[in-house]
Amino acid sequence: MNLLRKIIDGITDDDVYKRMGWMYVSFFGLYVPVTVASFYLLPDGILRGRHPIISALEFSPDVWVSTLQIFGYNLIPTFLIMGANLLAQQSRLCRKRYVPIGYTAFWGLTVLFAVVVGTWSFEVVTAAPPLHHRLVRILDIFHHAGLLEFSAYLLAAVTSFRFTLWYSNRKEIVASRPWRDIHLTRSEKVLLALAFVLLLCAAFVESSQIKMIDCEGAEDPKGFGKPLGSGRRPLERRWSGLSPKVPAELYLAHKTGSGDPSRATTVECFVLRKFVNYELS
Repeated sequence: MNLLRKIIDGITDDDVYKRMGWMYVSFFGLYVPVTVASFYLLPDGILRGRHPIISALEFSPDVWVSTLQIFGYNLIPTFLIMGANLLAQQSRLCRKRYVPIGYTAFWGLTVLFAVVVGTWSFEVVTAAPPLHHRLVRILDIFHHAGLLEFSAYLLAAVTSFRFTLWYSNRKEIVASRPWRDIHLTRSEKVLLALAFVLLLCAAFVESSQIKMIDCEGAEDPKGFGKPLGSGRRPLERRWSGLSPKVPAELYLAHKTGSGDPSRATTVECFVLRKFVNYELS
């Protein structure tokens, strides 16, 4: 409880750098245990295809266009966090502190991301690495967008902490202030601008990784050097109707309705490049 109180005190401190530091503590304090728990307790791919917007997205084959597409999509949670910070609720642990609702939104996104990593529910199916790789891969910001993206959300949250207009005791509004009273320090303005730069960088990294998974000379985009589906469960559970021994054309016929490779999706092409022959189950 003492640690939680310290976190609450830190994330509501007047110093933006203290808020940022303690928000990183809360981020990793959620990310690691939730990833581990979901790895052991939930089925592989349980969230894949369940997001109505992400599942329907079709990215451009051009890296720069898809970068802008991803950036545009990631602006939604960013502005959601900033908008939610207009309201702050009284903390149950520290009655003198009011925690912006945007922080709660950030923690919710963190938990969702951790479950996706733990169950390997990414929409673009790639090799499922062992648990320790899943935990540390986020630190490789040149090949994985997760930390860049969440750093952007985090900076948006701690800088828009100043945007709070209404304060609630969880039952009613107990205090408010006009918009004209909101003033960001120079450091907060710089960090807010940095949030959008990081968001754009994260979109480029993610777009580049998706581009690597194509039909022409694609390599393992995650760099694990393992066959697809080499995680906790066999490949057949990750790709329905797929098991060894029948020519790839039959797999294409099963997935696309014809044996024409041109009708295969990017991910299917990647699968066929990694595995030459498959049998339909």
